[in-house]
Amino acid sequence: MPRIRKTKDYGLFTLEDWNRDIKPNHLAEIVNNIKAIGNLTDVNPVIVLPLNPAYKDDEYPNGKHPVYDGQYRFTACKELGESIHYVVDEHERLKPWNVASIQQQNRWNYDDYAKHYANLGHKNYKMYCGIKRRSGWSHNSLIMLFMGNTKGSQIAFKTGGLEFLRTVNEVNAIIEQINEFSNWFKWYKQRGFINALLKIIETVEDYNHDTMMQKVEYQSTKLVRCPDTETYMTLLEDIYNYQSRGKKVRFL
Repeated sequence: MPRIRKTKDYGLFTLEDWNRDIKPNHLAEIVNNIKAIGNLTDVNPVIVLPLNPAYKDDEYPNGKHPVYDGQYRFTACKELGESIHYVVDEHERLKPWNVASIQQQNRWNYDDYAKHYANLGHKNYKMYCGIKRRSGWSHNSLIMLFMGNTKGSQIAFKTGGLEFLRTVNEVNAIIEQINEFSNWFKWYKQRGFINALLKIIETVEDYNHDTMMQKVEYQSTKLVRCPDTETYMTLLEDIYNYQSRGKKVRFL
């Protein structure tokens, strides 16, 4: 069984940038728990890797221990001046990509996963984070846009398997088109609305986005929140074909 070590030499450790950002509210909760019931890192120790020469300096010529699990416990103890109880994963069985699976309290969210893989150098996640930041869209909508509307897409995203069904230019163009509805419809980022427009843009051969925006401009009151993708497509079809001459364009 690995030996539990104890120290107040906080400089002996380093936090990894691919791990989650420290959230002040959760850190405050950990700090308050330690104040109330004591420092329990002796029974729930921080897990670190062996000394890493990449983090050596004059004070620590042999390197520092990267903290892989327990960064909240470590930070809280450091803030309170408490001892750190830690275990060294000598055989380095814990890897960056499986840290999330052992962190059961305060489970990882999509922001955590995206940052994690981006900081590990995954190119697709870096591009995804940039588009997420610029667009302001939800993760569910962006994952659907990038990877398709399946449960498997969400699982793949969390396990480092982000693959693009569309190019970044295509994704940006679609986001720009859908965001044009923001002037008239506050629910334009709703998943069902996005999915409806995505299907229309990519599958309706005679669809013209400029025509749609012209029609929406003077029929904006018809844009109402709908329960599902199909209802949105029916609504948008009616708006698109309003006072149109000749054959109507069908979305369904």
